[in-house]
Amino acid sequence: MPCRLLLAIILATIASPARAQNPIQWMGNSKAAVNRAAEHSMPLLFWVTEKEDALDDDDLRDAQSRAFRDPAVSALAQRRFVPVRVSRGNSRVVEEAQKLGLPTDFGLYIAIISPEGKLIRRISPGDVADAQALATSMVEALHTYLNDLYDSKLRPVITSSESSKADVRDAVQTVWRLGILSADKDCIALLERGDLTPTEHARLCTMLGAMATPACIEELLGRAAAGDEAAANALNQAEAGALETLLKELPPEHRPPEPRQVVAYRAACRISHTSAKPDSFWPEAQPGQRRAALESLRRRAEPILDFWNHNTGRWR
Repeated sequence: MPCRLLLAIILATIASPARAQNPIQWMGNSKAAVNRAAEHSMPLLFWVTEKEDALDDDDLRDAQSRAFRDPAVSALAQRRFVPVRVSRGNSRVVEEAQKLGLPTDFGLYIAIISPEGKLIRRISPGDVADAQALATSMVEALHTYLNDLYDSKLRPVITSSESSKADVRDAVQTVWRLGILSADKDCIALLERGDLTPTEHARLCTMLGAMATPACIEELLGRAAAGDEAAANALNQAEAGALETLLKELPPEHRPPEPRQVVAYRAACRISHTSAKPDSFWPEAQPGQRRAALESLRRRAEPILDFWNHNTGRWR
């Protein structure tokens, strides 16, 4: 066997495992991907590759494959985007790239595009190969897309008094499914609707707990302290990010707590899987006893919040 042929086979064998391990399920049919993006109101993540037989970019391509295996990158790509892989060798790809002002003389970059065909962001080949830079760019582009989607299509429905209840429900479900955190205050305002059924009220409270923004948690705290059982249940099941607000609302050490502070303590204990003191403990407990109870909670809750912020919160 000629040495050059043997070398080519060895190189292909070495390069292929890294690419096979790529956890992102790239779609290859652009039309099907666009239809899926439109159906689910999700942005498209186009990875524009070089020709398959090009060996010059193997190092960069392998670095990008490693970045795609990063847990944050792969989770974002699979859950928040419709990922599509296209080749720069395809004449239709080159034509579309020209229309969007994208490079046509090189590939291995990512283009994030709305279902309507609007370019949201281009990520350079070097940033695609850097997991941290890639994830950050993806999140920034996602926020741009989601905020525009909310402002242009969903907010007018949710905030209008003329919208039907069914239309509002559909819009809120889209907010929940896509995780549009900028909708938090408008969704909070829906709790004042007089036509909510108990089930709808409970579901809306659950959604606010899952969003876990400070505004959502503050609203649930106030309602739970006033006796709203659905709000209390939502707090107890809230996303771990809720701890950031709850830990600021804990009972004081040197005086009896307010009802909302006891609610915050109870919810923080539940989220951090910590045994909680009974409500009757707080009015009569001495400062040292309160301090010990609060320190015990913080020792469990703060690492959970730190872990959530590092692995989930910063990518929302």
